[in-house]
Amino acid sequence: MPDSARDSSIVELSPLTLVKWIDTSPDLRYIREAADKIQARYDSDSKEISFQTPNRRTVSSRAEGIRHSLKELFWPSGKSLRGKTCASQEFDQSCTNTASLMAGSTLWDAVSTYPIIQYGISSYLGILSIPSAVMASLLLMFFSNKAGQESCNRTKGKKGSARNALIVFFVISAVKTTMAGVGMDILVNGSGITKEYASQLAGDQITKSQNQLDELRKLKNPKYLEYKDSCDSLKQQMEGLRREDPLFTTLYVRAYGEYRQQLGNQNLSIQQILQKHGNSVSNVPGDCVKQRIQAEIDGSAADQLSLQLDKWRTEKESLPSLQFLQKYFPTIYNDKFKSQGNEVVIRDGGEMVMAASTQFFSKLADSSRIWGLGFSLFWMFISIILSIGAVFLLWGKSRSEDMKMSYSNELLLEREKFLEGYSMTLDEFQSMRRNRMSQRNAPVQENPS
Repeated sequence: MPDSARDSSIVELSPLTLVKWIDTSPDLRYIREAADKIQARYDSDSKEISFQTPNRRTVSSRAEGIRHSLKELFWPSGKSLRGKTCASQEFDQSCTNTASLMAGSTLWDAVSTYPIIQYGISSYLGILSIPSAVMASLLLMFFSNKAGQESCNRTKGKKGSARNALIVFFVISAVKTTMAGVGMDILVNGSGITKEYASQLAGDQITKSQNQLDELRKLKNPKYLEYKDSCDSLKQQMEGLRREDPLFTTLYVRAYGEYRQQLGNQNLSIQQILQKHGNSVSNVPGDCVKQRIQAEIDGSAADQLSLQLDKWRTEKESLPSLQFLQKYFPTIYNDKFKSQGNEVVIRDGGEMVMAASTQFFSKLADSSRIWGLGFSLFWMFISIILSIGAVFLLWGKSRSEDMKMSYSNELLLEREKFLEGYSMTLDEFQSMRRNRMSQRNAPVQENPS
């Protein structure tokens, strides 16, 4: 190489070194693969071998195409975690393992996130909830992967952003992992969730009726208490007053009604009195009379409700919960459920998610019922392992020396000098080779004798 070309920025290299670099560099694997596909042709007349012209789009096509772009979005390569300054085959392989675990974790959670989002928005978007849920799940997956990629660059000035990116990845993964079992339970056990929800509603109705029965028997019906308080107040005001006092007469009428009204009701039953006054207790004159009538009505209602409760409890044990609700509580059944094909499903998607969450976590907290979760429990367990593994591998990779060096600006400058040396050395070598070939092929002149 000429002396003018020899300075501190030039590295002397032989073409053999260049070939060796291409043959061993992880980043240039695509060049080796393209070279392996080049066909050769042997000319028997000239005894020469010629090679087909390589595709000049070999380099540019690596980063082009929808397929490649989508793959990088949702299944990032190992190279997306590191910088472009330098890398070894071993480090590239470890980055690939980390990226695969990260992408696998986000994809695993995306599957169980989809039904939660889909059911959650189904009441608002209808049939559009399906593509919307798919899109939302993929976006969450993309943001998780992007945060994982950003967490690896801990070069000077970016440690804070890398730490925040890792926290974002951890938080998103933690939320999705927490709900992974719920989402999978919705996918594989939708009918079971519906039946258990129906059983809960049936139990709630029986409990509500039992509370109502206790209220009636203990004379705690709000209407009865209203009439009782008014009657007691009137009686208290009449105490100490003489019957001749006009105020006493007024209070007495308010408490028991006029004398003629009392005479008219003497030989009538409760039902006849109610019919006489429009079938409404509030229309009966006298608050103390209203109290007595309401007490008798509540007592009769309590007897009927007690018999009904006994029947409901018996029927609930023998009938499926959905049939029980449809038979005895049709209003609640029609409000909470709907037919979808050959199955009955929960009408509101939000209630489906709430019911699935309540059932899943109640079983998870109960050692006697936890194994009833089956595949959903397994899915959540794998999600926990994948998420924890991805977080720790990303954290470890971000702190490794190889990762820091792959983002090093100093090494980048050195590599540029190195490549410049390759270029100049190769040009010089090719020039020298052409000169030698020209001299070798030139005709030899004979000396005159």
